[in-house]
Amino acid sequence: MLPDRCSVMKEGKQCPSPPEFIVSILNGKDEYMVGVTCGRHKQIVSGKIGRSEEHTSELQSPCNLVC
Repeated sequence: MLPDRCSVMKEGKQCPSPPEFIVSILNGKDEYMVGVTCGRHKQIVSGKIGRSEEHTSELQSPCNLVC
């Protein structure tokens, strides 16, 4: 199950926005989810991870997600 809020915390408070993107790291054939982010924080998270290793996927709708 995915969180219902963006994974970014600022000044000790979690962003209240719903997630729009899954942020993951690709390592060879493996992919590891590291968080979910809203559109406003996507670039911040991408910059911290490093663009060569980072992959983002836009979430469609929470009702369409299968774990």
